[in-house]
Amino acid sequence: MFKRLFAASIWASGNIRPEDWRFRGIFRVVLPVGNLIFLYFGVVGFARGVGSVTDVTNATYAAFWSGAIALTGLACLVGVAFPKLGKLELGAKLVLIGLVASYVAVLTARSFEIPGSQATAGLMSALIVLPIWRVLDLGFQLRKQKRVIE
Repeated sequence: MFKRLFAASIWASGNIRPEDWRFRGIFRVVLPVGNLIFLYFGVVGFARGVGSVTDVTNATYAAFWSGAIALTGLACLVGVAFPKLGKLELGAKLVLIGLVASYVAVLTARSFEIPGSQATAGLMSALIVLPIWRVLDLGFQLRKQKRVIE
């Protein structure tokens, strides 16, 4: 069972198209680690709260938001680990981008009251650059596959 699972994963040889050889490290290391970080951030936020979100909304919304970050991080991780689940990753990445963008909006709104929030908002904005690139990449791949099928 584990051999079949590994054979279907991004880490097995032959699962990265020859034309994507330059991006091997991104697919096998950077994207999975980034998804693990989002998963971790969501779990910690759910367990301990996210003060900046709670200050602007409430504890229930902050817990929901953190749980959604954790779930989308997990779905993105599964999607990138198994290339045949690209549509799962695409959907999860879109949701993740929306969740992080809402956090950036909260931090930006707080920056009028609390100096220094703008720097955190800028940092969080930088964290969604790779997911945005991946959404564009997945969209290109799906469009290419659709042309081949037609």
